[in-house]
Amino acid sequence: MVSHVGTAGLRMLAFKSGLTGELRSALRVPGRQVLHDRGQVLTDLGVMIADGGTAIRHIRTLRDQGELFGPVASAPTAWRALQEVTPRQRDKLAAARAKTRRRVWELITARHGSMSGPKTRIRLVTCDVVARSGWFSSGRIATHVRVAALPLAGSARPVVAVAATYRHQ
Repeated sequence: MVSHVGTAGLRMLAFKSGLTGELRSALRVPGRQVLHDRGQVLTDLGVMIADGGTAIRHIRTLRDQGELFGPVASAPTAWRALQEVTPRQRDKLAAARAKTRRRVWELITARHGSMSGPKTRIRLVTCDVVARSGWFSSGRIATHVRVAALPLAGSARPVVAVAATYRHQ
């Protein structure tokens, strides 16, 4: 019995939809070779979060099930992959996600026809924040914050969800 079999489907969906390949292209550095494909590392981090992971070290949940997931990067490799992302590559990552999203919607429309009915837009805002705290000896935490705003019918105020990850620097 495999406890994370649904996440294998999510990982496969990212691959089959072209997301993993688009991320790979966005992060490619000419002349540089890495053991773990950075597009796959980002995909695995997304799968880990969808599976309930709340810290980079939780990628081990996927890594420990190699028979299901195949090779998965270690937590230190995942950190390196995230730290290597330049501002220009962030723009390329955004374009890669948008391109994949368009492709998936085209496939859905081709199969099921136009998507009629009310549409709900979820706005996702991502930013980097550096916070200071006296709780740690260095007093510095690097935080990646995501805010999603979902409009409610009949209300001027949206429901807002905030997710933050942090690490001691």
